[in-house]
Amino acid sequence: MPRQAKGSRLYLRKRKGREAVWVIRDSDGSEVGTGCRSGDRERAEKELEAFLIKKHKPNFENRDPSVVIIADVLSLYAQGHLPVVAHPEIALYQLPRLLEYFGAMRVADITPGICRGYVDMRLVQPRSQYSDTTSAPRVAETTIRRELVTLQAAIRYAWKEGKLSHPVHVTKPDESSGRDRWLTREEVARLLRAAWRTNKHVARFILVALYTGSRHESVLGLRWHVNSVGGWVDLDQKVIHRRGVGERETAKRRTPVPISDRLASHLRRWRASSVTHVVEWEGQPLKKLRRAWKRAQREAGLGPDVTPHVLRHTFATWAVQQGLPLAKIAGALGTTEAMVERRYGHHAPEHLRDVVEGVAGAKLGRTNRKRNGIAT
Repeated sequence: MPRQAKGSRLYLRKRKGREAVWVIRDSDGSEVGTGCRSGDRERAEKELEAFLIKKHKPNFENRDPSVVIIADVLSLYAQGHLPVVAHPEIALYQLPRLLEYFGAMRVADITPGICRGYVDMRLVQPRSQYSDTTSAPRVAETTIRRELVTLQAAIRYAWKEGKLSHPVHVTKPDESSGRDRWLTREEVARLLRAAWRTNKHVARFILVALYTGSRHESVLGLRWHVNSVGGWVDLDQKVIHRRGVGERETAKRRTPVPISDRLASHLRRWRASSVTHVVEWEGQPLKKLRRAWKRAQREAGLGPDVTPHVLRHTFATWAVQQGLPLAKIAGALGTTEAMVERRYGHHAPEHLRDVVEGVAGAKLGRTNRKRNGIAT
């Protein structure tokens, strides 16, 4: 199915004798400069997103999904919802891509076929962080799925705000089986040894994430003292507060978690050599672990499926394998018991043993025993 007319989008304008620059090519054919050179695609994406929000005036007069355009829904989501979420930069990075493909469509135009077309289009595109687009790896299906999740969230937000008469379903690729990836104790030992040799701050991250089940950003945001913008470590009470004092709670619940004796000994030793944060690089906090993590990953002989988030999966998997109550595991993770059961329950088949033993221990009827020649 051919795509509808393109809306505003980024275009790499080549210049004779000079480096190419990113410009915004508007739907009417005009161009607006971004001030970004060819190697600064990420900043150019943010300029495009700001341009689109400033330019567009949403219209929800009749609330009919067959009339309301998706650009209006995404604009409403960006202006009304993103300012109050913990990490708006993730969705802001996705919006230009969604607007380029879906922006001119009506909400009711979203069908499984349209969504599959988006997936097919994105799968052949290079990742934006690479300057050489010919040799750059292509966009991963997990990335595309997250973009479509954002589109679904924007539609549901517009519906809840009374701007749509009813929501429309967005078809997304299935979740990757990589979500079930967890590390054995031997793999963790290899990863720790590699991190200690290459970047010691990565070793700190591994131990905190592994022993608390905390998310990537929560670990990197941990400070040594009480604050209102992020988590902090209370070594006196042996508790990690994953949310700052007075900080608004988000959908990703950041409940406090106890500090084990083993982790507490590490934290006491690290505090003397830190400035403000538990995990630092040359005295400065980090927003993401990228190159340092990948280096430790390679040194440990682990594949690209071993991301920082795998440590959270490992925490949950080990806890389930130990036979600990699912409700307590959910409390430590800051999630629901139903989610733990659904995602990790298959790691503890032993809790069903009393069922099969009960069935095996039941005596068969006399008639059935003789007929089948079965000794019971």
